[in-house]
Amino acid sequence: MLSGQLHAQEIEARLYSNAPIGMNFATGGIAQAKSGSYKLTTEAVSLTHVLDIAGQSGRLSLLLPYAELSGTGTAGGQTFNALSEGMSDPVIKASANLYGAPALSLDEFKSYKQDLIIGASIAASVPWGKYNSEQMVNVGANRWFVQPGLGASQAIGPWRLELAGMATIYTNNTSLNDGCSFCWITGFMLTGSHRSERVGACTDCRRCWGKFRAGEIDEVEKDEVNDQLVASAGTCSVMGTASTMACISEALGMGAWWRNASRCYC
Repeated sequence: MLSGQLHAQEIEARLYSNAPIGMNFATGGIAQAKSGSYKLTTEAVSLTHVLDIAGQSGRLSLLLPYAELSGTGTAGGQTFNALSEGMSDPVIKASANLYGAPALSLDEFKSYKQDLIIGASIAASVPWGKYNSEQMVNVGANRWFVQPGLGASQAIGPWRLELAGMATIYTNNTSLNDGCSFCWITGFMLTGSHRSERVGACTDCRRCWGKFRAGEIDEVEKDEVNDQLVASAGTCSVMGTASTMACISEALGMGAWWRNASRCYC
């Protein structure tokens, strides 16, 4: 399919900072992301409590998101409609400053000046969001994730320089594909035909997209090509990333395993 690219990252400013012990914060926000005809809108409320952890300040937070997802896409000549709305997965996060952020009362905090703060955190997403195994897309993930992290914050005058790193560990979604624990796509997709010319995903996708942007083909022909680029299930019909990783995994003895193999396919 002809498509654009979507890039995203997770950034939480002042995650490792000091605050008076016993303080409570309530914040809210709204975010919207678009990719092609798909639109995801999320409203969220966050509740945070500051506490004393071994003489340093720490935080306990609860994030409650609500999301609406809608859009329409095409693949292999078929149209897919996505529509889902409801509570997304809540996130519980605990963070503890390990150095440079002593536990202070509100009066003591008035004379505090930040220098270097080093901290650690751990977050967990609870799979309580709305999920329907019959739908291709959902606002809930139906699986846990655990996210440990480390970070530092350095004060330079009125500025704060922050560096943070984290890893995300996911559990399986046991409702996906009738309980597949893991599923590899094996084999490449069939090629299609556009005006007596054989076309396939990847190489012809880029070539035809370039022609469309240059004005050499119109919107109608672009859609005709799009319907033929993905002619069947499988990986791209070139020796690209998917096929290469499949070959490497087999060579290393890392072939996929799953439960109920007769029902798992791509």
